[in-house]
Amino acid sequence: MTIISIRIRYHNAHALVEILMCTDQRAAKAAKISTTLVYTDDQGRLANQLFSHAHLLAFCLEHSPRFSLFNQSLAPFRQHLGRGTEVFGGPARPFTLVARLLFARWSIRRFMKLIPPSTNSLARPDWLARHRHVVLHGLRDCDASLLHRHREGVLERIALRYHQELVDEIAARARSDCDYLIGVHIRHGDFRTFAGGALFVPTSDYARAMLEVKKSTPHRISFLVCSDERRNEAEFPGLDVTIATGTSPADDLTLLSRCNGVIGCHSTFAAWACFAGNIPLLPIESGMPAATIREAAKEFWTR
Repeated sequence: MTIISIRIRYHNAHALVEILMCTDQRAAKAAKISTTLVYTDDQGRLANQLFSHAHLLAFCLEHSPRFSLFNQSLAPFRQHLGRGTEVFGGPARPFTLVARLLFARWSIRRFMKLIPPSTNSLARPDWLARHRHVVLHGLRDCDASLLHRHREGVLERIALRYHQELVDEIAARARSDCDYLIGVHIRHGDFRTFAGGALFVPTSDYARAMLEVKKSTPHRISFLVCSDERRNEAEFPGLDVTIATGTSPADDLTLLSRCNGVIGCHSTFAAWACFAGNIPLLPIESGMPAATIREAAKEFWTR
């Protein structure tokens, strides 16, 4: 019985995908879409998945209208995504209501791993286009130039669900008396132990970096601190600091993207905020020399 089941599953792979993903083939044909990319990777948190989705959208836009996209990996983060986010991306949306309910309610990543053809590379668009469906388990060979070329189109298709009144109030308070507002993303939680703590940066190092940034310009500088742990102003002596409290990850990403630049550790969270806001990122490490910080901070004042 098991062998028969596996054979049926293999030989009817495309039919199973069409049933599960509910691809509307007539709509796809009308839009001249040849291939549906089904993304199933579940590695990484919100910002990692946003970047993966952005790369996939940029790829679809670059090769429009050949590809459409179903990103199942965003399902665990749907509480952070607004109505404008196209998990069914591409030049058209050849998916039915049932497919949208699958995204909203069920996780089918484990099942999709049994369905060929599959890959983790976008490097061969002609090969991808020869198949009606391709399951992507993770991404490699992403072309960063596509992401920057289609930045506006990508961001039009990704909307975060944030608390607008709270975000507007915090941003207004932080900008009330400064020429430049610099965001600071302090990630401590998992970074205390991840990779043996190699990426962990103590709060004192953030404060020192902020002070060096302030010294590097005659402008009035204020800082907006977002963190995954509770912070207080006493940790940042001699600095004009607003600490974001009561915020969600989507709130923090939105707040940081509204700054003139961001100081942060090596994290996709800060990187996404800078991509969304088109602002510079100053990545810091523990024990980073003051001269290096001041030199890197020059980009804040030249944008």
